Amino acid sequence: MPPSYDSLYLQPSRRSTFHKTRKGALRSQNWPFPLTVAASKTSSIHPDHLAQAGFYSTPTPDDATVTTCFACEVVVGVWEEGEDPLARHLAAAEEAELECPWAIIQEASWEKTGGLDGKDAETEWEACWGEDGKMHPKGELMQRARKGTFALGWPHHGEKGVPTPEEVRHNLRMFSSKCTVERSLTARME
Repeated sequence: MPPSYDSLYLQPSRRSTFHKTRKGALRSQNWPFPLTVAASKTSSIHPDHLAQAGFYSTPTPDDATVTTCFACEVVVGVWEEGEDPLARHLAAAEEAELECPWAIIQEASWEKTGGLDGKDAETEWEACWGEDGKMHPKGELMQRARKGTFALGWPHHGEKGVPTPEEVRHNLRMFSSKCTVERSLTARME
C-alpha cells in the first residue's frame, strides 16, 4: 500500500512508491527499471535519485514512469536512462511557470556536491552560489524556497516535545531581548 500524501515530504515514503508489486492488468504500471541497490550506483533514474529530486511514482496505463513532485505537483514522465532527475524537475517546473521550493534547494545542494556524478565542486563564489549569487543562502530566491517548503505544513505539529508556533515565537522574542540586554551590558563594561 502506497504511503499517504501527508508522508510524501519524507524521502523514504517517496521512494516506497516505486515498486513492482502490481499484478494482472495493473502489471504494466510497475516501475520498469531495476530497483536494486547496485542499480542505484549506475542508473541516473533509479528511484533513490528520483525521490531525492522530490518525485514519487504516479504511473498511468500509458506510461509506468510518470512521477509527480510532492512539493510543486509538477508531473514528469517518459524517463530515460541518463537523464538528471533534478534538471528535468527544474525544466518541467519552469515550463509550467512554477517555482518549486524543493527543487531549488536541491539544486543548491546538488551543485555543491557535484550532483549525481559526485564530482567535487570548486570553492569559488561562482561555483558555490551561481554566477549572480542567486543561490546564496541569504539571497531572495533561497529564502523564498525555504519558506515555500513549509507550504504543505509542518509535519511535527502536536508531537510530544515539539513547541507550538506560538511557543517558538515567544522563545525567539525572549532570546532576542536577552541578546539586547547582554549587548548593552557588554557596551557599558567597555
